[in-house]
Amino acid sequence: MQIRYYGEWHVWIYQCTWQIDQNGMMLVHSESPKTEIESVLFNLANKTFTSFTLLNDLFEAELKFEDMTFRLFHTKNGEQWMLFTPENKTFVAGSGSQWDYRDSG
Repeated sequence: MQIRYYGEWHVWIYQCTWQIDQNGMMLVHSESPKTEIESVLFNLANKTFTSFTLLNDLFEAELKFEDMTFRLFHTKNGEQWMLFTPENKTFVAGSGSQWDYRDSG
């Protein structure tokens, strides 16, 4: 499934599971129906990004948007996700506890 929202920052998730919570209640996760995911992502895209937290050395992370939290979970070997910055840099999480920060090229 490819749903794309681009802004000054963007995250590309491809080899990890994830979920989106609102006020502590899970709304959708990586196995939810596409229509449910699209609806929640539309709402998320209209919220202000407030913080990014790495939770452990496997690069599980939380991205906070006002009252919503996007959680990324480590699931297997290989690159888990990428965070693209406004400076044309990319933070690549994985494999395992490895990471890279490079020009987006």
